[in-house]
Formats: sequence, structure tokens, C-alpha cells
Amino acid sequence: QSDPAWISKRLAISEARVKKSLGLMMRLGIVFFRNGEWQRNHNSITTTKEIPSRALVEAHKKDLLKAIEVLEKTPVTNRSFTSVTMPINTAKIEDARKLIRKFRRNLCLLMESGPKDEVYNLNIQLYPVTCLRTDEEKAHL
Repeated sequence: QSDPAWISKRLAISEARVKKSLGLMMRLGIVFFRNGEWQRNHNSITTTKEIPSRALVEAHKKDLLKAIEVLEKTPVTNRSFTSVTMPINTAKIEDARKLIRKFRRNLCLLMESGPKDEVYNLNIQLYPVTCLRTDEEKAHL
């Protein structure tokens, strides 16, 4: 629904925040308002891949904090949290990043087909558990 009060209730955020966010997304050309409803301008929007961004770091932190909240409050039938710890070949990190991007796109195509009734967030984390070696240390392997 396109009513800010309804959106506010469904996302558990203030109506003022909904209105401010919709206004910003409209100014950025992400959404538009037509025939009494908000619509997306694009199927998906991608952020930078290789350029560090403080705003993206903050957004990811908020996503992780929300994930903790959901983990504690949401029935397992309505969520999926998985984890695997593995030894890896770091030369294949870029290949892993490409596979994750492809998986994300394919999952979006699946989940966005047909009528939509909820909003979900997918977070996939791939990060080192060990202290990263310097190039000099790697050369001695």
C-alpha cells in the first residue's frame, strides 16, 4: 500500500521517517508516485562494489543489528540464518564475491515474482575469522 501511515506501521518506523524517505527516493529518481501509489523506477539498484563508503558501512551495521533482533524474535519458519566456517584459498575471494552477486540476483528474481506481501532483507557475509597475513607472510607459504 502507498499510505505513509500503513508503511510506517508495517516497517515499525515513524510516519515522518517514511515521508522523508519517500521524498528522498523520489528526488533521487528511485520511486515515483502515479495513480495514487508509489512505484519503483528500477528493478534493482546497486551500490559501489570497490569504493569504500562510510554511508554503506553504517547501512550494513544497521542491517546486522536488525538481523540480531530478527534472530531473537522471529520464528525459524519465517527466517533463514546459516553460517559456515571454512579454510579458504584467498586467491579465490573475487570468484566468491561474483558467485554471491549472482546468487543475490537470482534470488531477487525468484522472490519478486508474483504478488508481494512482505519486505525481507538478505544479508550474506563472507569475512575472515583469522588475522589476515601480510604479503610478506604469504610469500613464505
